[in-house]
Amino acid sequence: MRLNLAQALICRSDLLLLDEPTNHLDLDAVIWLERWLSNYRGTLLLISHDRDFLDPIIDRVIHIEHQKLNEYTGNYTSFEIQRATKIAQQNAAYQQQQRKVAHLQSFIDRFKAKATKAKTGTKPN
Repeated sequence: MRLNLAQALICRSDLLLLDEPTNHLDLDAVIWLERWLSNYRGTLLLISHDRDFLDPIIDRVIHIEHQKLNEYTGNYTSFEIQRATKIAQQNAAYQQQQRKVAHLQSFIDRFKAKATKAKTGTKPN
């Protein structure tokens, strides 16, 4: 594992793809890798579950959810905050929509049997 990682890092590239690079590394190696990746000038596609490793390295998160890509700027901690805010806003919008639906449904249920009141705001002929 270390040899494969070392080979990938010493080759000059504009794009570096790493999947769980901290697996099987000791603390000193993780710290060294973190510093090395922080100075990497190319595009880095990094998959990791190590939040402490991700935070100082990344400045953008691409989150895949429901077959859509969502881009968030900032480190992983910032991504979590932004995503939680977005979910809360979506839930609030959904709740508001459901209140409107319920209000309209109660209006329909109340007046559907009375043809004269079906058109609100107009007088029957």
